[in-house]
Amino acid sequence: MESSSQSPFRFLHVVSAYLPERMSKDLAVLCSSASTEALLDNLIRFVSGADCSSLSNEEGPQWASNQALVRQKLSELLSPSSTLSRKRLRDEHDLSDSSEFTKKQKLASSSSAPDGVDIDYPRFALKSISVTSPIRKKVDITIHQSTVRFVNSSTGTLEASVPLDSLRRAFLLPTRGKPKPHWTVAILSNDTGPEKNGKNKNIGGGDSKFEQVIFGLDATATSAITTTTFVTADSAESTSLKKGDETLIVLTEFLSELSRACKSLPNPNHISIHHLTIEKIDNFRGFTGSSSSSSTTGITLSPSLAISANLAAKSGTLWFMPSGILWSESKPCMFWSVEDFAKEEDVEGVRTISATGRVCTVVLTRNLLRDDDEGGDESIQLEETGFGQIEGKEQEVINQWVRKYRYLFGTGSCDDGGRGEGVTQAQAQAGPLTINQMIVDSDDEGDDDFNPENDGGSGSGSESGSGDEDQEYEEQEGEGEDVDADADAEGESEDEEDEEGELDPAHHPLLRPGAMPKMSRAAVDVVAGMVEQDLLGGQGEEDELDD
Repeated sequence: MESSSQSPFRFLHVVSAYLPERMSKDLAVLCSSASTEALLDNLIRFVSGADCSSLSNEEGPQWASNQALVRQKLSELLSPSSTLSRKRLRDEHDLSDSSEFTKKQKLASSSSAPDGVDIDYPRFALKSISVTSPIRKKVDITIHQSTVRFVNSSTGTLEASVPLDSLRRAFLLPTRGKPKPHWTVAILSNDTGPEKNGKNKNIGGGDSKFEQVIFGLDATATSAITTTTFVTADSAESTSLKKGDETLIVLTEFLSELSRACKSLPNPNHISIHHLTIEKIDNFRGFTGSSSSSSTTGITLSPSLAISANLAAKSGTLWFMPSGILWSESKPCMFWSVEDFAKEEDVEGVRTISATGRVCTVVLTRNLLRDDDEGGDESIQLEETGFGQIEGKEQEVINQWVRKYRYLFGTGSCDDGGRGEGVTQAQAQAGPLTINQMIVDSDDEGDDDFNPENDGGSGSGSESGSGDEDQEYEEQEGEGEDVDADADAEGESEDEEDEEGELDPAHHPLLRPGAMPKMSRAAVDVVAGMVEQDLLGGQGEEDELDD
């Protein structure tokens, strides 16, 4: 080969001399003829900005103009803003670059990330979903290894990010008041909502930062919906729902993947904290009406019922579930777990108030763990929340729910372990309570709470209680024969209760829906006297009450 300074193909020879050995050998194989060498030499001249070794008069202007365009494009490719964003797709410091983040969401064609970069790989993605919280936009929702990310569908900009270890409860509910079936997904980081004055400890777990994820989908897809499942960090499988397909399967898959991601968080010392409780109501009958008239029907179709209510000036829905009560369709969503409700010896956990009978108010009272300002010690206090403008006919339905799950009120402590057991126990409870169960639950709560005047159907229990007191007194007096008689009577009463077992509503009128215990004649006379005094405008009412 001629000297590079004298050869007509000196540009080619210079490049070949400094190429890596393997590439230089491959280039020598290509240069098998003079025409090939001339073509490659002119290519290098064109890229480097040199003149062509042999050009006709027609090719001269075209060479110069096109050469300038190519050099400009090559300079753009060599700029740091483009090369670094493409090579470091997973670097957290480059997430502010919109073009880089758009590329990151298309991981099917990307390469593996180098050491020391973001390892929060994606797991599952829903494309173009209208979100209400934490932002109000149409975004792509992606479940990552440790976060849920919300990316602008158009620009690829990261709009919001929620840590997985802050999420505690998820709900899949029918959206009420919509003209056509619609699903709502609500995911909560704690039960109480935003902290008040920075003192409240989160009930149901959760970090101090309040996070909620709320979005929805039509039950029938109005357009194509794409989901992406990431098999590895670099490969993904996409599926699409056609217009008219049911979207419930997509939402169920999303929540299932979210639960798996929470359970796989790398924190072995706090595994129980990462448990995500999921509640689903996967039917629309009895729940999709714009008014609360359908809630009474809903309680017979499932363990839950939905009632329209107002919290301050905001309207929403109270969902009465076996595990507790959810306030939704108005931000922020809040949840009252059955085991967090106050016990009856303190104050009623759920009570209804109605002055006219047309509308009523529901007051929810729960145990709340607070930090004392001075000593820093934690103490349990009561928090009350009132919901108004509820139709009066819903009052009895609410009372039915309270009677069914009252035995769980106050059973949980203010830690995650107690709460988990309470939720499981509430979900396992099904069917109406029998009289025997009601008696046992009442006895378990303590004898001090027992009031024979307020218990219309517990005569045997009252007799048994009085027998116990007589027995203790007579033991002190030494009357052994009376003690034996009372003990025998008590044993017979317990045997009768054991023989009753599970009661059949067909043979026991008090177990039938809407049944009320009979009032004594004395009680009727008292009520009639009070009404008579009101109608006649009697002056002695206050004196009688004082006496």
